[in-house]
Amino acid sequence: MLPALPFRLLPTAWWFASVGAVASLPVAVVLGYLPYATYGGCIMILGAFIAGAAATARLADPADAGARAGFLGGVVAVGTSVAGSLSGSPSTLLFLPFAGAVVLSVAPLFGLLCGRLGAWTSTKLLTDTGRNAGRAN
Repeated sequence: MLPALPFRLLPTAWWFASVGAVASLPVAVVLGYLPYATYGGCIMILGAFIAGAAATARLADPADAGARAGFLGGVVAVGTSVAGSLSGSPSTLLFLPFAGAVVLSVAPLFGLLCGRLGAWTSTKLLTDTGRNAGRAN
């Protein structure tokens, strides 16, 4: 078990969510060159995966950290789409709040699932390497 943090600016779940979101940004920049890839989607999926794995290492709830990382990814996705469509038609600007509400409602669910997947992967890697440590290749 890792030592406890000496001080805490954020609650544990938000701390791991922000760590996962920041850790996924370099990959999001690289994947940004692919068609249909967004920064918010990368944070929502990869950031939540990293947050779930990190939360498992500290014995925190990976689902909470993943859901919050998914929410952060949703905020980034809505923010980038609002910034990109400010010069759009009035019908686009009218539709944007509804689409943003849907994205902010669904993003934590993707984050929750990816956080649990990150926790499962982390647990499997830690237990399988310990079990196979004495085995000769």
